[in-house]
Amino acid sequence: MYRNLFSLSLAAGVAFVGAVLAGGPAGAQQPSLKERLVGTWTVVSQYTIAPDGKREEVYGAKPIGRLIFDAGGRFSYVLFNPERPKFASRDKNKGTAEEYAVAVQGGQAYFGTSR
Repeated sequence: MYRNLFSLSLAAGVAFVGAVLAGGPAGAQQPSLKERLVGTWTVVSQYTIAPDGKREEVYGAKPIGRLIFDAGGRFSYVLFNPERPKFASRDKNKGTAEEYAVAVQGGQAYFGTSR
């Protein structure tokens, strides 16, 4: 079984940190985890741990990515390896089979709901 891990940093940061650290009157209800996650997050790492303990960074040491959560329970996740090769022709419509394979393997994107 592989474990897929990623770390995030808050892109919408200052307001979030201020809201969490500010606290409030004694006995005030704290925001739920779902409410605290709402916003845009920047991926700072993503790696897989194999059963033998080996760490693999499929999207490179410094992937480019965003994870967005909205208040309605929807999310979007986009991740790319910034070191993936560019198309030699500079036109993705004129790529080779090998270039298309590398392009697909160098990124991922998905979206959905948390329900």
